Amino acid sequence: MDAYEGVSATVGSWTGNVWGFKTAITLYGCDNAKLRSNDYVRRGIKALCSFMGVKPEGSCSIKNFGEEERVAGFSVFQVVDVSSNVTAHLANASNRAFFTIFTHIEHDASAVADFLRVWFRASSYVLDPMAVGSVYRGDLVRAEPWVDGLWGYETTIALEGCDVRKARDATYIRRCVRELCVLIAMKRYGPCRVKIIDLGGGTFRVWVYQLIETSNTMFEFDLSTGRAHIIIFSCKEYDPAAAATFLQEKFDATNHSFHAHGRK
Repeated sequence: MDAYEGVSATVGSWTGNVWGFKTAITLYGCDNAKLRSNDYVRRGIKALCSFMGVKPEGSCSIKNFGEEERVAGFSVFQVVDVSSNVTAHLANASNRAFFTIFTHIEHDASAVADFLRVWFRASSYVLDPMAVGSVYRGDLVRAEPWVDGLWGYETTIALEGCDVRKARDATYIRRCVRELCVLIAMKRYGPCRVKIIDLGGGTFRVWVYQLIETSNTMFEFDLSTGRAHIIIFSCKEYDPAAAATFLQEKFDATNHSFHAHGRK
């Protein structure tokens, strides 16, 4: 039996202006054979969802990128209920794993990180949790510079006052995603997935996902408030401020903020 199998984590909900909770976890010293095993990774994602108390929606998408040795390995994406997701990028050469978890259900970020450490037999991890509100505080509107030794760059963008007609137009959204990928000079893989989710009580959200070269971009629009939450993860350097401004203009948002940081 794998470690943590059948174990549950305590989850709950919270109030205030928090829309969701994003957790970035970097694992170091992982078991290389486990990083390279498609079946083991799939079972790990399923076990993680069970541990967090969320339900996987659809199959787990796994794409093996091997064109550049530095970042070669699986890119993983799993939709979960409550319009959330788990993404991961597994680096074979350095035995590292880069997870980003976004959920509308409060969870114990340290317990999740420790679960992943045990599952992939990692020697250590770095944890970076962030509560996501409407627009981030001014001290989060910043970008850490790209420096040697970074594996990737992750930007979390918040938009306010979006044009909800554009935010629910799948054709328009897909065109914007294509243009965004051109802007950050990343190659797209597979279709751009767009789904409208009825949460009941007149609340609708639009969920968007595009796999890009060893990376991904994820959008979520709240049609009842005109807010949007966007994550861009790329293994190549790009301008996060330009990406945030581009998205504000495309969706006619009244305001935007972003937080960009390197993943090592």
